[in-house]
Amino acid sequence: MDLRTSTRPLTPRDGIEKLATFPFALLTWVDADGVPMSAAVQATVDVGSVSAAFGPPAGLDVRPGSLVSLTGSHIRPQPGFGYDQRRHVTVWGVASEVVDGRQSMTVQKAWGWDEAEIPFPEYVERTVGQSRTYFERISQEQGRRIGPRLSLGWLALRATRLPFLSATLIPVGVGIALASTQGFFDPFTAVVTLLGAASVHVALNVANDVFDTRLGADDANVRPTQYSGGSRVIQYGLVSMRGMSTISASFYGVAIACGLILLATNFSWALLVIGVLVMPKLLGFTFLLLPMIWSRRARRPRGPSGPGHDRDRDPYDEDR
Repeated sequence: MDLRTSTRPLTPRDGIEKLATFPFALLTWVDADGVPMSAAVQATVDVGSVSAAFGPPAGLDVRPGSLVSLTGSHIRPQPGFGYDQRRHVTVWGVASEVVDGRQSMTVQKAWGWDEAEIPFPEYVERTVGQSRTYFERISQEQGRRIGPRLSLGWLALRATRLPFLSATLIPVGVGIALASTQGFFDPFTAVVTLLGAASVHVALNVANDVFDTRLGADDANVRPTQYSGGSRVIQYGLVSMRGMSTISASFYGVAIACGLILLATNFSWALLVIGVLVMPKLLGFTFLLLPMIWSRRARRPRGPSGPGHDRDRDPYDEDR
């Protein structure tokens, strides 16, 4: 199962067993005029034959041989706000002839979700690929990109994970403060040092998202937390793989420039040694990112599938 495209699939028997736990079901079908119809019915479930029988809704005609579905659903409101105990199941089959005022269907396929089995946040993550496929299909039909969006400020905050920048700014700030107590404080040097350190940190944050996505690690993580799973901006279609690679390489470039400025304005052998040790790594990361910036078809090991999805195109490589 591709964790990014769906929840755990249900067999017809799984579906009919789950449907049997609901007191009533919602019957859905398309009438003779092509109009979608839904009505609550009392369904009699036969797990042994993987079938369900129901009485046609009063005054409505369910054509024999037409595709119908039965859905069972439950949700419990919480005091004040929110819900729990969310679960639902839908089974599909072909309606039979009316016999003794009843019709039946043999279940051919089923789908459902139970919050007791899969928590809601995980359920949302598991269906991200399915949502991307939907947006891609709608975008193709409309001739323009349709998808989730964030304001530039919130998007920058999420993509770079700026709150974690405190892990760099605090120790560098302490170092600058200690230098000032010894009479070595220089405003220009302090600003360039802070900028360079922050740029390295941001570049690493963004590069981590890029490489974890290419390796499939972030896609496989269906239970992301504040500290694992990345920013998810690539997975949610907010920023492309190419865009994130460009952001990371740009910040690495700023960090390298800051290092060269410090070396030119405050030369010391210790600083030169640090530069010689660190610079190759920064350049290495930058050159690793360049092919993903230049290539419009950066491949990944796996990709979501579904109607309207082009398997030969990387779904994370749109220009945005």
